Amino acid sequence: MNSIDMVIKSLVYKFLERFGSFFITFVIQLVLARLLSPKDFGIVAILTVFINIAQVFVQSGFSTSLIQKKNVTEIDYSSVFYISFFISIVLYLILFLSAPTIEIFYSMENLSDYLRVVSIIIIIGSFNSVQLAIVSREMKFHFLLYSTIISNLISGLIGIFLALRGYGIWSLIFQQLISSFLNCITLSYRVRWFPKLIFSFSSIKALFAFGWKILLSSFLETIYVQLQSLIIGRRFSANILGYYNKGQQFPQIIITNVNGAIQSVMLPTLSKIQDDKIKMKSVVRRSVKTSSFLIFPLMTFLGVLGSPIIALLLGNQWRESVPFLQVSCFIFSLMPIHTANLQALNAMGRSDLFLKLEIFKKIIGVIILVAAILLFSTPMAIAVGTAISSVISLIINIAPSRKLLDYNYSEQIKDILPYIFISFTCGVGLYIFTFMPLNNFLTVFFGGILASVSYLILSYIFKLDSFMYILNYVIKRRRNNG
Repeated sequence: MNSIDMVIKSLVYKFLERFGSFFITFVIQLVLARLLSPKDFGIVAILTVFINIAQVFVQSGFSTSLIQKKNVTEIDYSSVFYISFFISIVLYLILFLSAPTIEIFYSMENLSDYLRVVSIIIIIGSFNSVQLAIVSREMKFHFLLYSTIISNLISGLIGIFLALRGYGIWSLIFQQLISSFLNCITLSYRVRWFPKLIFSFSSIKALFAFGWKILLSSFLETIYVQLQSLIIGRRFSANILGYYNKGQQFPQIIITNVNGAIQSVMLPTLSKIQDDKIKMKSVVRRSVKTSSFLIFPLMTFLGVLGSPIIALLLGNQWRESVPFLQVSCFIFSLMPIHTANLQALNAMGRSDLFLKLEIFKKIIGVIILVAAILLFSTPMAIAVGTAISSVISLIINIAPSRKLLDYNYSEQIKDILPYIFISFTCGVGLYIFTFMPLNNFLTVFFGGILASVSYLILSYIFKLDSFMYILNYVIKRRRNNG
């Protein structure tokens, strides 16, 4: 099986896992959004900021090093497990002790109690950090399919039950805790890896030599992303933050699933062929084209149908989140292209260059963020500033691919432009369709079908590369199975 076919096969399993999880999570979040208030979701968004920052130190760096390293030993696995567990304990204690100060800073009652409970997720997550690395190295993504779906379904039903019983924000907190715990248990059962009573500082040192740059890069990225929630929650209110985050949630769920699948498959695939630049370029190009074929229409249609979707699924109390959703659709549509270029750097062991890019991008991002706050001081200005920063970051991320893979700007633009053009064309038609005198359900249902069918027809007429590749791949698989 060649590298591209291996990517496609692995992506199938990863997409099944991601979209199975997406469907369950999506439905559960819809129910919870109708049972709970925007303020509840805003408070959870603030809590999530601190959890995500802490998780970087547990899940990034060493785990990426395990995936990228050509030959990994049992000593490497066990050593990373113990160091990750130790780090998670330290981080939990830091958050536990600083919780009262954070509550005073945000002037939110009981925020300290919420943070101390939900932070247990950090410790739980350390138990399967190595198992996730093993799954990625061996590309056994079907293991995640079962663990993710089971944990999300059970925890979601428990969260809904607690919300119906009047537990408010605690229903969201316990949902996250139970999901993390069940995912850890089910993944342990599938992977069947458990730490040995061995530890090597030399192993940690060798892995850290590569991983610290990835760790710092992930930390900078997470801080920058979460900084928006920190500022909105502090400068405005939990309600506004709830609208802002809910607006991001719809496109983010889609991109997290698609981009997460691509990212999980790309690194181990590229790491295996890191010495063959021609093959690497071929895999990266295929990733850029395939993700563009999937993401651009999804984000375009979601942005156009944002208002009826929010009204239909969440209710009119969430209508203020629509503008944030539309800006987020643009921001997240570029994410898979970022990923394809950056994962090539990681696979080649160029974490030094990866870190330099992150520092440069975040300096620009912070300057734009500060300017948005000082000049306009509105949540929408922050969202638009993030969109501008995303475009600049994409230009920066593509730069190394010109030298390392001979994959330059003009070639990448040529690869994605057809998908942008056809998505935009179908989006204009969909926008005109929204003026039809139909209710929200009919607008979303028939509009979505019309836009999707139009996109596929145009893809076939213009023989878009990814559409024809996927079509031929499916036909070939059916013939082989037949």
